[in-house]
Amino acid sequence: MTTKKKTFCTICTAFCGFEAHVADNVITDMRPDPDHPMSRGFSCTKGRQFHHLLAAQNRMIYSMARRDGDFVRTEKSVVLDEIAERLDTVRREHGPTAIAMYCGNGVSFKTATMPAAHAFMRGIGSHHIYSAVTIDQPAKIIAVGRAGLWGGGVHDFESSGVAMMIGNNVVVSGLHVPGAAPGYRPAAIKEAKQRGLKLIVVDPRRTATANLADLHLQIRPGEDATLLAGVFNLIVDTKRYDRHFCDEFVSGIDELRAALRPFTLDYVVRRTGLDAADIERAVDLFTAVERGTVSSATGPDMGPHGNLAEHLIYAINVVCGRFNRAGEVNENLGVLMADLPSVAAVVPRGFMPDHINPDANTKRARPSGASQLFQEMPTSTLADEILTPGEGQIRALIVLGGSPLTSWPDRAKTARALQSLDTLVCVEVRETDTVALADYFLPASYGLEHPELNGFNDFLYNKPFVQFAEPVVDPPGEASEEWIYLAALAKRLGTSMHMRGGELDLDDLPSPTEFIGMVYPDGSTRVPLAEMMAHEGGKVFE
Repeated sequence: MTTKKKTFCTICTAFCGFEAHVADNVITDMRPDPDHPMSRGFSCTKGRQFHHLLAAQNRMIYSMARRDGDFVRTEKSVVLDEIAERLDTVRREHGPTAIAMYCGNGVSFKTATMPAAHAFMRGIGSHHIYSAVTIDQPAKIIAVGRAGLWGGGVHDFESSGVAMMIGNNVVVSGLHVPGAAPGYRPAAIKEAKQRGLKLIVVDPRRTATANLADLHLQIRPGEDATLLAGVFNLIVDTKRYDRHFCDEFVSGIDELRAALRPFTLDYVVRRTGLDAADIERAVDLFTAVERGTVSSATGPDMGPHGNLAEHLIYAINVVCGRFNRAGEVNENLGVLMADLPSVAAVVPRGFMPDHINPDANTKRARPSGASQLFQEMPTSTLADEILTPGEGQIRALIVLGGSPLTSWPDRAKTARALQSLDTLVCVEVRETDTVALADYFLPASYGLEHPELNGFNDFLYNKPFVQFAEPVVDPPGEASEEWIYLAALAKRLGTSMHMRGGELDLDDLPSPTEFIGMVYPDGSTRVPLAEMMAHEGGKVFE
């Protein structure tokens, strides 16, 4: 007998809604949920094929230990005992900061894993937690922390009269940021154009999104920051910025304009390969209306000068005042955030969330001096932290849902670093290049195999939407959530794991759903978890 279960895809940040067709604990089909409040029946081909990953040939579902150079299936409790013994040896001989953890994109969208990872590392006393966040477009968050945070939110796409999208092919890719076209429903672009939105796309390629643009700036690759400097200068020099907003809330305009003095229109034209008339038209279109933002995706961040590009994107939005003011509605205050008012003011530094507040990120990388980001150490420095001798050298690494060999910069250096470790542990769903080097392997479950919340998207949606999904199928073999392994290791190491909802009882673990309640305890969210769970397929809590 086939049953249907509401769920959502966790491959990317679109989190499109699905109906999974299940027979005998096997997903036979994944179909877009036509009643999903956000994606409304849309999905990309990846989501429709998601269930095939659960039974892929490279899936690993049993615990493994390296014996005489070969991986051998080993009792899970024995593997955990040996990992804990090795970690304890490193801790006693070199201190807790010789232990590090890397969390890849495979766990970025899991509700429980990242909070548990931070709790585990705090418990053992090491600040060496790393993730894909610090190498996957970190400049977007860095720019906000550096320039300041507006309490009222940015203009939403639905009410915008213009949108400038840089390196963002949202028709194909699900990535989206506040103010941009929603990746979970790219049809919103056509709908917006029908009501009069002007779309400017900056992209070296004629993408599917560029084909919808009123103006496509087919820029020379790697010159996004150059173009943005020229756009900023044109806006300021022609006084088409929001002077009332800037007079009250903004400082440093003259200093930034002075720093960008070399970026004349002629110079920008030579660097970008664009026509001066097209650049001027882009500024005309953007400043002709009062609502609408500049936004970006992977394009500028993965190219040269990503930090400069994102800072200039933010600066253009700031000087043009593309933020909600007093009396306007911030459509999404978040569901998984505390029930605090939306204030049309700059958030004081002391009230900024720790993950974007530079004052709360004071640790430095040992070899390079690079600063802590988002309460994590920068992943680009981790190979050197492992390879550089001396006090504080990392000697043990736990990898959750990622493959450093394929995602860290400098594959050859990364391979040397991983092979030099005293202990390498991988918690993963499948075989990877990094698993092939590991001393121990613990099998993880996919998001469809345990309860999930779409928490990562809480502040990215244009509406206060949340979806709780029950497990669609049971995990195979010994596969389990990462937090359960971390709790087992913490118990063996004699350390603790303090979650937002209190200290985890390592002798009597909660159920997976109860653990989500410790990540988002009642009182810390606008809506209690029980209420979220009551709405299969999700709900907009307006």
